Amino acid sequence: MSIDREATIKFLQEAWKEVTGDVRQFAAEIVNKLHQVSADDYTLIIQLALSIVQMPFSGPKNGILWAESIVSGSTKDPFVVLTFGAERIQFTPVDARQHATQVLFAAEAAEMDSLLVKYFSGKIGMADQYLVEVLNDFRTMRKAKIQ
Repeated sequence: MSIDREATIKFLQEAWKEVTGDVRQFAAEIVNKLHQVSADDYTLIIQLALSIVQMPFSGPKNGILWAESIVSGSTKDPFVVLTFGAERIQFTPVDARQHATQVLFAAEAAEMDSLLVKYFSGKIGMADQYLVEVLNDFRTMRKAKIQ
């Protein structure tokens, strides 16, 4: 007896959503599913699973930024697609790396800003109105150094 294709697709889609894009966890779900079917259905399940992994979720992504690699069907060029909710942006790998670097710099800056605010407000007792000015001065110096 062959598996119900539609039910299997639904199961795999739900499993992919549940593991929030974690390929290892998804593979474990597939292995569990393979134990429940005949060997004749293994290929179909693997093909369906691969199709699901290569396609973005059709529903909302709960505010999670997703990155996926794609290859142009016509030019065979590589691209990176970022998806956040319903928004999709496509980049060349070079542009994607530049954006990733900017995100890393911003993360470092955010942590440094937080340390400065905690130090000046906690250790020195600086008022919030002055903290804003000091933080803006540090940000200006940081931007000047980067450029």
